Amino acid sequence: MRIGDYIIKTESSEEKAKLEGFLKWHNFTHDEKFENKKEGFDVFVVNIIHKSYFEIAYFDVGCNRMSLDEFFKRIHYDDTYWLIETFADDDVLLYRGYVDGDNRPYGIGTVYYQDGKIFQEGLFDFKGLIEGKEYYPNGKLHFEGVWYITTGYGPNAPKCGNLYDETGELIFTGKFEIRTGGVGYPMIRYPRRFNRIPDGKRPKFTPSRNYVRKDDKMNLRAKLVVCEELYAMGDYNDLIETCDEILEEFPDNQNALGYKGFSYYALGDYDETKKILENGVGRYLKNYYLKNNLAMVYFALGDYETSLTLCEEGLEIKDFDWLCENKFKNLVRLGRYDEAFEFEKSIKPDFPWILKFLDDDTTQHELDYCHYLLEKNPDDVFVKNIMGMIS
Repeated sequence: MRIGDYIIKTESSEEKAKLEGFLKWHNFTHDEKFENKKEGFDVFVVNIIHKSYFEIAYFDVGCNRMSLDEFFKRIHYDDTYWLIETFADDDVLLYRGYVDGDNRPYGIGTVYYQDGKIFQEGLFDFKGLIEGKEYYPNGKLHFEGVWYITTGYGPNAPKCGNLYDETGELIFTGKFEIRTGGVGYPMIRYPRRFNRIPDGKRPKFTPSRNYVRKDDKMNLRAKLVVCEELYAMGDYNDLIETCDEILEEFPDNQNALGYKGFSYYALGDYDETKKILENGVGRYLKNYYLKNNLAMVYFALGDYETSLTLCEEGLEIKDFDWLCENKFKNLVRLGRYDEAFEFEKSIKPDFPWILKFLDDDTTQHELDYCHYLLEKNPDDVFVKNIMGMIS
């Protein structure tokens, strides 16, 4: 069976007609070539990702089956949700699909780029796509599969499926390694070639933000939810604008200050980042997250001593995993390999921190640290592979 297959057993001719009507209404392809149905058996294999279906014999199914009602519940379909089309002010179609009573995309739907090309299609929940396909602005497929459903802050993230580059070439198939960062957002640790569609190319409309407009009178909590989503999607320009709106009304909001500072860091404007974060660190002495972000700026600027000091100050406040990783990276850049080794050993991280070398432009210190590790264990194939990737 394929990723995203649902096995549905219909119990009557009425149920079969209802399911077939739903599939045809939503333009699902009937893949008759896969069918092995025998008379009297009405089992459907429906795939949301590929928008296809076919029938098979009941006794040939080795997977878990569900009823029609269970299937409709899984895809958020019932008579209380509406099928709508949402347009921009210039009549460009932004979304077509089901929404719930609060007008949030919920169920089968499609999000479009401003030029009419499809951005995402498939099954949505309150935080975005959970099964389906995402496309590059050029129309090529970016990812198809299932998404990790974020139960805390942040949107859903690719979990398992096929990843493509912008030419349409398949570059990865399988399960993604997702790490929840210290602020609760899902981050892709593997595959390394995961290429999020960059800021500025994503459509301004996203499912979970469809009905959150800048001219709406939103409360602080709603605005911070928007910040969380923009941060996780890498939409830093819009994030800065939203933070400015918050700081205009709530100038002491540390979350908005941190998001704004990180946004300028991600956009490569280190001077503006330093100005924002140094002001924040000076005002909010116990905010370890601001210290971590400022440490990242100094690391990028090559001031590893200052960056290390900020990491150590932050770790005195809270044992924050991102601060730990940044402390390790600074120790390596400073050539303090014994300390780096012992520090990692004391933390016992979920993955070897030398993988962090792949995230940044490497220097001779990273290679020297790998040699240092090989002196301790000459047969460490993992370290040798990392050296081959960064040398």
